[in-house]
Amino acid sequence: MARSTMDLPSGVEIFRKSLRIRFTWNGVRRCETLPYPATPKGIKAASQLRDQVRSLIKLGLLDDTKYTELFPGSVVLLNSIPTFHEYAQLWLDGRVITTGTRNNYKGALNLYWIPPLALIRLDQITPTLLRRIIAATDWTSPGVRRNALVETVDDSGSGSS
Repeated sequence: MARSTMDLPSGVEIFRKSLRIRFTWNGVRRCETLPYPATPKGIKAASQLRDQVRSLIKLGLLDDTKYTELFPGSVVLLNSIPTFHEYAQLWLDGRVITTGTRNNYKGALNLYWIPPLALIRLDQITPTLLRRIIAATDWTSPGVRRNALVETVDDSGSGSS
């Protein structure tokens, strides 16, 4: 039996419970999932966004900055700017430290920093964002807070052990 589909605009599709748009940019087929529900209003918004993207591409005005503006939650890495999670892993792998110190760093990263920052590109992390995360975090003790803030910031390569 053929699958019946709603009459969706070109380049717009339902993906799980959200909408997804497809377009080609710089010779690469792109697919971005949007936070819009699969309702007539959401479909209209997705179609308008796709039309805007296609117009920007046609006029040569879509660049990496505009792309990240239009799709802030995109996992597409533009200009090889790593996400926080990727950088944190590189940072941890580059440390010359004892196993216990590595486990402490890894624990602090996984508990306090990775959940809110994992998919955010480094160039989008601001002091204000970090202050908000710090203020919203339920620290178990002042010592844990100090270690999570100070120990993981030392970038000398020597570690604390």
